[in-house]
Amino acid sequence: MFAKRLFLVAAAGFMPAALAQTSSSCNPLKGCFQDNPALGTTYTYDFAAERAASPEFQVLNSGNRISYEADGVHMRVQGSYDSPLLASKFYIFWGRIDVRMKAAPGAGVVSSFILQSDDLDEIDLEWLGGSPNNLQTNIFSKGNQDVHIYGGNHGVGDAVNAFHTYTIDWNPTQIVWSIDGAAVRTLARADLGDVYPQTPMQVRFGPWPGGDPASGNAQGTVDWAGGPINFAAGPYDMVVSSMTITDYSTGATRYRYKDTSGSSDSIEITGGNGYQQSAGQSSTTTSTSTSVSTSVTVSTSVTTSTSAAGGSATGGGAGASTALSTSTVSAATTSGGAASSAAATSSGAAATSGAAATSEAGESTSAGAASSTSGTAAPATTSAAGGGGAAGEETTEAPVSTTLRSTFVVVSGNSTSTAETTIQTTVPNVTPPVGPSSGSSAVRVASPLLLAVAAVFALF
Repeated sequence: MFAKRLFLVAAAGFMPAALAQTSSSCNPLKGCFQDNPALGTTYTYDFAAERAASPEFQVLNSGNRISYEADGVHMRVQGSYDSPLLASKFYIFWGRIDVRMKAAPGAGVVSSFILQSDDLDEIDLEWLGGSPNNLQTNIFSKGNQDVHIYGGNHGVGDAVNAFHTYTIDWNPTQIVWSIDGAAVRTLARADLGDVYPQTPMQVRFGPWPGGDPASGNAQGTVDWAGGPINFAAGPYDMVVSSMTITDYSTGATRYRYKDTSGSSDSIEITGGNGYQQSAGQSSTTTSTSTSVSTSVTVSTSVTTSTSAAGGSATGGGAGASTALSTSTVSAATTSGGAASSAAATSSGAAATSGAAATSEAGESTSAGAASSTSGTAAPATTSAAGGGGAAGEETTEAPVSTTLRSTFVVVSGNSTSTAETTIQTTVPNVTPPVGPSSGSSAVRVASPLLLAVAAVFALF
């Protein structure tokens, strides 16, 4: 909000409408400490589909003005002091909210969706009913309502008659506000310093009659809200269709202030591993996460042979053959984003003519999991025999036939299975031209062991 939120109690027993929206019953800055129950995960609720109250939210004010209808939860302003308010039973310590909603119409009626902490740090989304094409964003620090330099205005297509998805993404370094997936504003902690909201937040939302002086609002608030309100033209409903809330302190169960500083460093987190924000991070309070460990052992026998029609190699030389001793490829993976690895080794390979050894290594990375493969092999090597081609000439030799026999032993959880595969390939054996400066005959190097490694990763 841009105007000071100063309030006057009009009559005993009545709480000013906006004060109901932004108040704290236990402020740690004043020495009151209590446990804040942590969400610690992602929570989604579809009011339109359920047509019922969310079990994770409580009514704080004007419960008689809240109803659950086909398009979502309706929260109504139809008279002075009407300030229907729902608040989460949990807190988030860094996190994200996505809400699909329509703001309430009517000049002077304010719709709010905010994050607020016990020490009155605050991050706002607010709409004025008299300005249907505008969204206001703001922050407040430690309840200081005299600081209004952090407000922003953002265009939106008819916020009161059409549903839009609004987002607050709040982490230790910045706050990003978005409309329908497009970022409209970013505030960096480095620019704000200690003013940056940094304590566990509760989610609160609802409309209130900011433009109604009779509701206890100061004149500055009435002017900002666009009042006075014409209640005769109402009622005025804010409608929330659905929402998704993510706590970036994954696995946390409780937050507690250790002192009166109001600093993020003063927050004690019980459970979980602290702040964790990652792309696609999603789980729900009703889901269970299971981790399954899988290991694969592959025993591979590779035979490579070269032969010419009629049993002789091109150029009159004898046929060449190579046998690789049994190679073992092992891999292990754990579901849920854990690392996967595979290693391949081979030894004892021999070639009848000019054997040469090579090593090949590759690395593959997928979202949420790192995989690596490495292999060392002495693969088949053939060279021109007898009257081979001259320097600069392409020499054609007998085809190379490779047979790969692999036995897979897969252990997943408590089950074990075994499978055997045979792959046979025949490829032309063409020696590329050799330049005058090479000083040696051409050597063709094949690496059939890589087929075994590829076969392992095909399982995942």
